[in-house]
Amino acid sequence: MEDGRWEAGTDPLLPTYEQKGYPIKALQTFPGMSIVGFPTVPLLQRLGIGEQAVTAPEATPQEQYQWLSLLEKYWIGANQGNQVSYTLKVYTDRYDLDGFRTMVSTSQPNVRCCAVLPSRPDSDLGYEYLPEEEVSAGRFAALTAAIQDNDVQEMIDWAHLQCASGVCPI
Repeated sequence: MEDGRWEAGTDPLLPTYEQKGYPIKALQTFPGMSIVGFPTVPLLQRLGIGEQAVTAPEATPQEQYQWLSLLEKYWIGANQGNQVSYTLKVYTDRYDLDGFRTMVSTSQPNVRCCAVLPSRPDSDLGYEYLPEEEVSAGRFAALTAAIQDNDVQEMIDWAHLQCASGVCPI
């Protein structure tokens, strides 16, 4: 889209998403491919428990493994032939390789399955994009304010985001 036109073979929905205000990023490593951002607020942040909520990036890897183990035990149960699909977030600037190896060798055998996603700023990892990106409340408000999509089933605006912290504006 360097010259303002969509490249042949790209998804025909891209211009529609762009017109509605969704953030779009053309990928450099995959010419002709783009990603579309769909801002979302996790259900956990809408429960009104405020500072008591701990998200995966805020929890230590050991706490994430413990949560996964408890989820497998009490949600799936010992006799169910299933597993939880979970991706553990590890900040690679907080754990050296030896610490990471120790963590995985002691915790991974205690769960049925767990993928690991190294977490750092995208530029530090060398990836052009990751499947999720944390943004500040102000950036989230700006992104959602720019989206004009009457077909969206779930509307989360700035007031809802503020209510999620336990304080709702009147």
